[in-house]
Amino acid sequence: MNLGDFEERAHWSAYQHAFEEMLPATSSETAPWYVIPADEKWYARAVVADLVAQRLEDMRVDFPIVPAEQSEKYTALAEELNSQHAVVQDNAKVPDNEKKKGNKRDDKKRKKKR
Repeated sequence: MNLGDFEERAHWSAYQHAFEEMLPATSSETAPWYVIPADEKWYARAVVADLVAQRLEDMRVDFPIVPAEQSEKYTALAEELNSQHAVVQDNAKVPDNEKKKGNKRDDKKRKKKR
């Protein structure tokens, strides 16, 4: 605690009063305020995650309905992307006998580890 914190403690009741008036005056059904305890980060994050998850569930949003023809196009595109990814992965694999040797410092580090 520093000196400024100590001096501000004298105004604590005024801050609490302003806080108690502000929350109900500015919070609404569509834009509510939530008071999140922040003493422990893990707990604050868990509370926020729970609130977000609950609000998303309350929205009852459905996935869009994709027409069959468009769905088939998406499936074909996904298969094409997967096959391209497989080619990239195969090209990234270099046999041990074709790997370039590192610099002398790297070689020394490898020898020390053995």
